[in-house]
Amino acid sequence: PQYCEMIEPIVFPELFRVLEYCICDRASEQLSRAGTECLHLITANDGLRFAPATWAMFIASFQALFQRTTPQELVNYNFKIAEIAADDEAGKKVQHEYNAKVILKCVIQLELIQSVDFLLLLPRTDVESPKPSAPDPTQPAPAGYRSMARLAVMARAADKPSTIYPVIASEHILALIDRLDEAHSFAMLFNSNLDLRNRLWKAGFMRNKSKPNLQRQEISSLTVAIRVLFRMYMDPARAAVREAVEARILGVSHSLLHQFTCDIPKDAREPWVPLVMLVLREILALDDELFCRHATAHYTTLTELLLLGFDSVLGDVTFVLVEFFNRARRFAL
Repeated sequence: PQYCEMIEPIVFPELFRVLEYCICDRASEQLSRAGTECLHLITANDGLRFAPATWAMFIASFQALFQRTTPQELVNYNFKIAEIAADDEAGKKVQHEYNAKVILKCVIQLELIQSVDFLLLLPRTDVESPKPSAPDPTQPAPAGYRSMARLAVMARAADKPSTIYPVIASEHILALIDRLDEAHSFAMLFNSNLDLRNRLWKAGFMRNKSKPNLQRQEISSLTVAIRVLFRMYMDPARAAVREAVEARILGVSHSLLHQFTCDIPKDAREPWVPLVMLVLREILALDDELFCRHATAHYTTLTELLLLGFDSVLGDVTFVLVEFFNRARRFAL
């Protein structure tokens, strides 16, 4: 440990270069996963001793990995390869290799999103309290059923920052969140382009499966970003960036709640429910002053969200909304 600062400028630039090569340039899922795991182990074992310059190198390397693994080929797909593959066996092999590289980028990007989660937050070891079994809809609900279910939904413990989180500069954490935002935006734009996804499917991309989508990337990148932003928001040691973090939280929360309420069709809402509940739980965990600020910003949208109950089952979101409106009525919003 005493020699760490001496060898870091010599060892780490080459180490990060080698890992970037393994993750991005070898076209091997196994090697890519091994590379991302190595990055995680390096920070877990030695991050507390990193010099500021080493953290800067690490964050720059991570940013480069996000940029290099963004599957731009999905929006700039070489459809000529598909045309050749239709009548030529050699062309089919070329298309298979081309598609495999694009799919690998999607897989690696998910790994990187998970790596940011591991880097900045402790693993979620808490288990939600089991909810009581749903009653027979043809029979009256047992006494206290709703109260028990509501308590179970609200019992989830808040995320906790990792042991490495305190030593990472706020500017570096925000840089990682920028990459998560970019991953989310790319995935969202691709998922909303139904014509392109249909053309890719017809051209043989993900043949015999559903139309290609990046839903996991879209949801997971936003989930990690929101969880980290709220940890920064509540961290007294990061008071210098609280205003900037608050602006980001308000923006991303408004975008998510509006999208869920107005843009996501009924049959596609279910995967987004945990993310909506995450935002509402985090807002409910704020002190009165901060809660009032966020509640004022989202009150109208959350009122509109109640209307979704007319065409779909809101489920556990209902309990969180009850908590929100019960608390909000104490203030003149």
